[in-house]
Order: sequence, then structure tokens, then C-alpha cells
Amino acid sequence: MNEELVKLIKDLFSEAGTNKVTFWTLTLILIVNIGVVIINCFTQFKLKTKEKSILKYGKIQDRSLEICVELYHKLEQISLMTEAVNAEELAKKVNEINAFIQHYKLFISNELRKCSQDITDYYMNIQTVPSLKDWGKEQKLFDQFSKTFNK
Repeated sequence: MNEELVKLIKDLFSEAGTNKVTFWTLTLILIVNIGVVIINCFTQFKLKTKEKSILKYGKIQDRSLEICVELYHKLEQISLMTEAVNAEELAKKVNEINAFIQHYKLFISNELRKCSQDITDYYMNIQTVPSLKDWGKEQKLFDQFSKTFNK
């Protein structure tokens, strides 16, 4: 196939040598065709690069969503702990959550990190002074977390 194409081009250029208009027309068509191929290759490269960045962003967002949901469940678990639970166990859970936040800080936004920190601080205060426990404040903190997450 390629040999036939090369032979055809050689024949056209050898015949075009006798006629200058045909020669320049074929040369112009060849140059335009090469230019279109170069532009096409460049565009395909740019599209592939853009597609990779979009896929990467999508994967990061999916992972971030999973981590934030897991964080919410962990925070919810300490809210469901009863007063019968000793302070040591509550402190252990809060420390686990803080370690989780620190470990996945690339995937958790600053606003969610602040909301989570407010919730863990609230529970650490309850650990020291149990009379500070307020259902309304807990609900407000979790609503703030949900609102920030759903932005």
C-alpha cells in the first residue's frame, strides 16, 4: 500500500515537473496535509492530557467523599457513647479521630477539618465537665459539619 502511494506521488511530481502550476499545487496540498496532521497530533496530545487530569480529579473526589463519610460516622459514634463510658475510652476515640483527620488531611477540606476539630474539642470538654453536655449544641455542630460537607 505504502509502495503504491510513494510510486503515485513520484509519478505526479515527475509529471508536475513539466508543469509548474501542477507542481506548486501538489506541493501546497502536501504541506497543508502535513500541517493538519501535526495540528491533529498536538490536539490529541492536549485532549489526552486533559482527560487524564479530569480522571485524576474524579478519583480524588471519590476518595475524599469516602473519607469524609467515614469521618462523619466516626464522629457520630462518639456522640452515641453514653455517660457510662469512662473518660479514658472517650479520650481514646477522640484521639483516633484526630489521628484519622491528620492521616487523611489531603482529602479533607480545611472547613471540614475545622468542624471536626470543633466536635472533638466539644467531646473532650464533656469528658472533663460532663454537665456541659448539650443536645442542641451537638446537633448544631453536626449540622454545621453537614452544611460544610454539602457545599
